[in-house]
Amino acid sequence: MRKYRSIDREANFELGDFTVLIGPNNQGKSNLLRATVLAMETIEGYAALNHDTKAGNEVPITSILRHPHRNPWSSRYGRDMGAIGYDWEKDFPLFARNRNGTQQSTVVQIDYELNPDEQSEFYNETGITINEKLPVRISLKKGMVTISIPKQGRGQHREKAREIARFITDRIALLHIPAVRTGSAALKIAEEILTSRRRQLLRSTKYAAALKALEEIDATVRSEVEDLLRQSLTRFIPDASSVQLETRPPYRTPTFNGISTIHIDDGVLTSIDAKGDGIQSLVALALAMEWTTSVSHPDKQLIFAVEEPESHLHPGAVRELRTVLQTLSASQQVIVTTHSQALVNHRDLRRNIIVSGRSAKSANSLEDIRNTLGVQLSDALASSEVTVVCEGNSDELLLPNILKNYEPRIEKWMADGLLVFESAHGGSKIYSRVLAAQSILTRPIVVIDSDEAGNKDVERLLKEKVIEPTSVVKIHSPPGSTQNLRI
Repeated sequence: MRKYRSIDREANFELGDFTVLIGPNNQGKSNLLRATVLAMETIEGYAALNHDTKAGNEVPITSILRHPHRNPWSSRYGRDMGAIGYDWEKDFPLFARNRNGTQQSTVVQIDYELNPDEQSEFYNETGITINEKLPVRISLKKGMVTISIPKQGRGQHREKAREIARFITDRIALLHIPAVRTGSAALKIAEEILTSRRRQLLRSTKYAAALKALEEIDATVRSEVEDLLRQSLTRFIPDASSVQLETRPPYRTPTFNGISTIHIDDGVLTSIDAKGDGIQSLVALALAMEWTTSVSHPDKQLIFAVEEPESHLHPGAVRELRTVLQTLSASQQVIVTTHSQALVNHRDLRRNIIVSGRSAKSANSLEDIRNTLGVQLSDALASSEVTVVCEGNSDELLLPNILKNYEPRIEKWMADGLLVFESAHGGSKIYSRVLAAQSILTRPIVVIDSDEAGNKDVERLLKEKVIEPTSVVKIHSPPGSTQNLRI
């Protein structure tokens, strides 16, 4: 993408299962995410046009981005639910307007990857033979938008542009959750979940029997959704004991959209609008995640785009959120913008995209990410990737020497600064030492014996999901052993 808000020269990034956009404030993280959302909105609107338009021909932006196309987040709820839209006066960068030779348009290109089955389906639906790459380029200028398919060789890509756009939107949807998540946004998300469940009633033979029967069935569905929402919310708001939906009767709402408000009992049963900003943000985020399993098109792949998901969250909720997002990324692609060290992708560093200097690039090392987030380290810790936290000073001295006999590479890792052994100076201080290790973006591994204080701290770390069980090593004495050194 290029020439969009603060993004000047071409910024490229590859979308993996879990992609993190990181960088200082006002460097363009949100703009990079918004440009991706804008491109998908444009393709969705193009696919829904009721007339054939050849690729490369200009189309009025109003017929694309204001078209009542199928994405419920863009059409039914408008900007409040994450629709981006495009206004050249606001979105084309000021610094590029008077530059000689500069095209006065924002350009975003998405390269889709098709597996063999999708290539076959593409041919059946469009009559065009294609390899695994399907690029779609969107150019937006004052009042007009152009979509092109920059494929080499012969083919009817230009003539079949609308069919190609429809092929994409039939298989991919993008859910954008902005950084400001209000109670109103949460209400609309919950309404979409309830709507998808109520649509099933249209196929029920009981629906036509009587309004009373319909109300009884609808009450059951509403109860299921309330329980579903409660389960989702308790991951972030443990005190949420119940969720109640105040709804309108389905026979009075032909479109099946009928939630008046959401009542949450987190100690006090009140409407979501009466809750604080933090609770409202959590509810909107939790319900949006639940929406991914409640949509009426289970065959679609969803791209989950979230701006600053850590906003208004306490550290424990951020760690829970990280687990949820990582779990979600196993089945759906996830993009987040963040200032939080807790959301950095440690499994694949190159999926962390550093946004700075009006451009974007993949991180090459933890040092790149630390510098971007402003993490200050001593020289001794500058290269560290793993910190082994043990209870006492003797453990810190003995463990490396013992482990070297089993894994010779440990000596080199320590010499290179990649692996560090640190004493917590007591089992009761393991919790704080692990948090300190995480704050400098190293992966903590805890080694403890049967000491009660150490076990208590580890149980707390696991309960709060600061670390995973695979990051805990417990050393036990052999049966009948009286030796202090445990193996």
